[in-house]
Amino acid sequence: GQDLGLDCIVVGSDQVWGPREDNYYFLEGAPKTIPAISYAASFGDRCIQDKLEPNYGALLDRFSAISVREAKGVQLVASVGHQATHVLDPTQLLSAARWREVLALPERSEKPVLVCYFMCMFCSDWLLERLPALRAFAKRTGYRVEILVDDPVTRLPKSFVDARRQGSHALRYILGSRGLTVLRGAGPREFMKAFAGATCVLSNSFHALQFASIFGLNARIIRSSEKDRSAMFERFTDFQAKYVQGPLFADDVGDALASLERGETISYDEAALAADRERSL
Repeated sequence: GQDLGLDCIVVGSDQVWGPREDNYYFLEGAPKTIPAISYAASFGDRCIQDKLEPNYGALLDRFSAISVREAKGVQLVASVGHQATHVLDPTQLLSAARWREVLALPERSEKPVLVCYFMCMFCSDWLLERLPALRAFAKRTGYRVEILVDDPVTRLPKSFVDARRQGSHALRYILGSRGLTVLRGAGPREFMKAFAGATCVLSNSFHALQFASIFGLNARIIRSSEKDRSAMFERFTDFQAKYVQGPLFADDVGDALASLERGETISYDEAALAADRERSL
């Protein structure tokens, strides 16, 4: 009988029904008098966890309507006796014009800008190894390269010190050189400002692809070699198959940069996205 002052609870989206140690996102403990739905709930895996599968159908009984982000999610929900609707990621519910209006975002830069959003830590070995190629790309093409990474820390990790001692001159790349900047731990407005002003996008992030499609940007997605992320790559290929034409995927940063330098482009099925945005709303 707890009164939370709520008319409805909405659950979604990123991996909320994936591998977890708790059942928070199935609303265990929330008053059953409050209606609940899911929007674009994501499993983040190809199967239901073994420990959840015996009572998964009962957990979903809590929801009066279920929608999921990946096509595979529709099948998983059906396997436990429920029906789900396949919808767009929540970021897609606003058009580019509406995103610009809501956050007072600038128009696209007149100078070409490559925005790189990498799911990695600041000064990670992975990033350090790729900074020289990004700097060389900026020098050859005249692009400004903006790199967004997850880690907001200011203390330099040991790998950074080791890299500099070994002669990689990482400090020069990290702390700034002509045409190359690194932004650590960007907030939502900074993140959106970067995408709104970009010409091209290079990333290993699903949401980078979502915002690239919203703003109509020439994007390249790096295939992940990490087991946990490669297991979720179907969300990229599902989206590409339905909405994207052209060379979206690359095996590494060097391959992606070479494709951009050759002038190769991708395009989006704007009509299909608009129709699915309306349906998802």
